[in-house]
Amino acid sequence: MQIFIPPVKRVKTWGWTYEPKNLDEFWKAVAKSGQGFDGNGVSACQIIPESPCDISIYQYWGLKSHGGEDVPCPHKEPILNSADGIVHEINTDRGTGLGVVVFHPQYKLKTIHWHLDSLDVKLGQEVKQGKVLGLADSTGASTGTHDHWGCKETDDQGNTINKDNGWLGNIPFKDKVGWFNNMTKEEVKKQYALSFYREPDAEELAYWTGRPLLEFLNTAIKDRAKFLEKIK
Repeated sequence: MQIFIPPVKRVKTWGWTYEPKNLDEFWKAVAKSGQGFDGNGVSACQIIPESPCDISIYQYWGLKSHGGEDVPCPHKEPILNSADGIVHEINTDRGTGLGVVVFHPQYKLKTIHWHLDSLDVKLGQEVKQGKVLGLADSTGASTGTHDHWGCKETDDQGNTINKDNGWLGNIPFKDKVGWFNNMTKEEVKKQYALSFYREPDAEELAYWTGRPLLEFLNTAIKDRAKFLEKIK
């Protein structure tokens, strides 16, 4: 099930800034100018001058590899929250720079965002999907503006459950990412016909027009589950 949205509206590749038209374009931008989950990274001495040059920065830190998706974007691009959740951690260290972690208890997952310029949220704050968490930068161990976007499995309290897997608990999560297009009136009508076999009323149409399709689908699934529970 696709539950996350990409963290930016605009990407930057080879000096060009643009809005991807679909999810394939988004991931191509990541592949061209970012670093994928299994990336090897640059030599350690490029990030930390006093460290060896014959090992990668991840090896220097004792990590197996990158363990996230580097999303190339313009400086101070708004970084969007992946899914509804709670601000679980705020980091300010040599590696992450300014970073934020959001816990998504409904999925027992948490997402991380590193190298930010500034934050728009506070520790413990409840944040909706698509909420601006902060602005992109290149703080910490970074060689250019991007959002280091990661995902970890957790217990009910948001604690990482598999820290010893070599990536400090990070898991691949591309299959969990959906598109962030907002719906037009016609698309809302189409989704109501597919999900509820009826037309939306005026209030429903006004509410969902301009909202993300993924948000509607998640809500429709929950509503259908409640309906089926009632008729058992």
